[in-house]
Amino acid sequence: MKKKTAGILAGVLAATLAGTGITIDQVFNIPNEDMVVTSAHSYTQCVKRDSSEVLDKNGVINLAVWNIYKQQKEGWAQALSQLTASNDLLLLQEASYTPELANFIHKHQLHADQVYAFAVLDNVAGVMTASGVSSAGSCAYRAMEPLLRLPKSALASYYPLSDGQVLTVLNVHGVNFTPTLDSYISQLNTLKRAMEQVNGPVIVAGDFNTWSAGRQNALDDFVTSLRLKSVRPNPDNRLRVFGRPLDHIYYRGLWLEKAEAPGTSASDHSMITATFKLQQ
Repeated sequence: MKKKTAGILAGVLAATLAGTGITIDQVFNIPNEDMVVTSAHSYTQCVKRDSSEVLDKNGVINLAVWNIYKQQKEGWAQALSQLTASNDLLLLQEASYTPELANFIHKHQLHADQVYAFAVLDNVAGVMTASGVSSAGSCAYRAMEPLLRLPKSALASYYPLSDGQVLTVLNVHGVNFTPTLDSYISQLNTLKRAMEQVNGPVIVAGDFNTWSAGRQNALDDFVTSLRLKSVRPNPDNRLRVFGRPLDHIYYRGLWLEKAEAPGTSASDHSMITATFKLQQ
């Protein structure tokens, strides 16, 4: 698999690593192509499966969205275990595929697809979508951070439903550190093109880094173009920057029953949970 070394803060990293015997080349690696990492460790932009398992249970879908902060805070495994027990679908951002996370997925018998956005010391980093049932397929998308030169990622996954439809789930981590809105809008436009031809119910969710009015306006335009509705959690303890929430859930073709954003100390972001029902 052809890779290139990320050129991030090279001088600072070189100084930090001096005397450790570790080179920058051994720390960050970025694939040349967008790729999905599957439970079978295959690497391809899109993966397709013959899956007949349905995601919903009697027409109900429980969903959790969480920036897991690379599993750096204590209690992440316990919090994720609770989410796994009560939700059919997990959308994680800033997931780092460490041995601990790999063991968690195996222990809970989850089917997980992850975007290979980049690797840090051989641990793949990127958004991950996981469920107790296998998706019918997933496609990876990346967008480069202009300043940090590390990609943000998005993953589109497809799940059969009991009413014969297919649910499209887009898990997004939005470009963050940008001097202008150009890179942010470019990422959204790429995802818009990928979603424009999608029929049936849709959920778009993740950490969109909407810390400014311009970013939120760009996301609102994206949401409007895809005819999506916004989820308003109650209680709402989402992480806010400059007074604006970063994490969101949008949907269409489903009934929203409830949504909550409880607080947590297991990440710098609070999770959002939502319950949807299939439309009759």
